[in-house]
Amino acid sequence: MYRVYVEKGFSSAHRLDGFVGGCERIHGHNWVIRCVVAGKRLDELGVLIDFKLVDDILNSLVQQYDHSMLNELSLFTGINPTAENIARVSFDYINSRINKAEKTDDIYLEEVVIYETQNMYASYKP
Repeated sequence: MYRVYVEKGFSSAHRLDGFVGGCERIHGHNWVIRCVVAGKRLDELGVLIDFKLVDDILNSLVQQYDHSMLNELSLFTGINPTAENIARVSFDYINSRINKAEKTDDIYLEEVVIYETQNMYASYKP
């Protein structure tokens, strides 16, 4: 199995509605998002997927997140922007765009990891 990893950083704020403690108040993080694309076969050049394609998709998502209040984004309507939910929402966004660009089952988004801090993170994979 081959895997390609692409990471991006962004800064944004959120609050966790219903949480008891400091996270119920608006606060910010310098987040890092990592996506993992996997597949069993390389193309004729020895490439699983173009890093630039994945980078462009991730950039389009990070532009929405960066310097925003995550609770106010339509991607999080009706759900708390917890690290876990950010990972799942991000997975769905990235996955749909990779599927549209690649049009093959041989390459797939395996996992998205969201770091709130260097030592605290959550991930989502179906």
